Amino acid sequence: MSAVKPPAERNPSAKSADAGKVPEAHTEACDVAIVGGGPVGLALACVLADALGTDARIAVIDRAFGGTGVPPVRDPRASALSAGSKRLLDAVGVWAALAPYAQPVAAVDITDSSLNDTFRPVLISYDNSVETGEPATYILENDRLRAALSQAVARRGGTIACIAGELAGWEAHDGSGLVRLGDGRGLSASLAVAADGRSSALRQAAGINVIDWQYGQVGIVATV
Repeated sequence: MSAVKPPAERNPSAKSADAGKVPEAHTEACDVAIVGGGPVGLALACVLADALGTDARIAVIDRAFGGTGVPPVRDPRASALSAGSKRLLDAVGVWAALAPYAQPVAAVDITDSSLNDTFRPVLISYDNSVETGEPATYILENDRLRAALSQAVARRGGTIACIAGELAGWEAHDGSGLVRLGDGRGLSASLAVAADGRSSALRQAAGINVIDWQYGQVGIVATV
């Protein structure tokens, strides 16, 4: 797949009325720009690199990236991964390294009582497995997951570029979009992906709205 040309090259007569916009020389072209270097963004980058081949250029943007692409700040949280996510991680070549640390959830018991209660009746109990018999959920520490995916990105060489930066703006053009970073750089891509969390700055900049609500409950996922 050929790289998308910067907007100025596609339409030389187009002029911007915004004097503060990024100069033409600071705009780079790529096929896919993924904003967000967490597990979702890194896994998607690996899948796209495998599907599009070595001629593609995929950019992953995250302000936490260091020189190696691995965010230096430790993430103490853990995530619940579905069986489908486990298969995807296996397809990109990281599950074998993660499997010894992933805790399968074989069953789920739901109770409505205090932790201090002597008796805690189980209201609902169900087998947490899929049709093949494998667990439907695995608990895994975020640090291990992100480190394994970062190594998978590195193994794909120059196809994936991890860029340290923060989203400053978004512009939509015919057949492409322009991701603007806080340091003055711009990335022109035929596809931009908002993988920067539930409060995605790219989603908001693109004007994509969501409907959400609060349940008034808190769930904790952890490894023991």
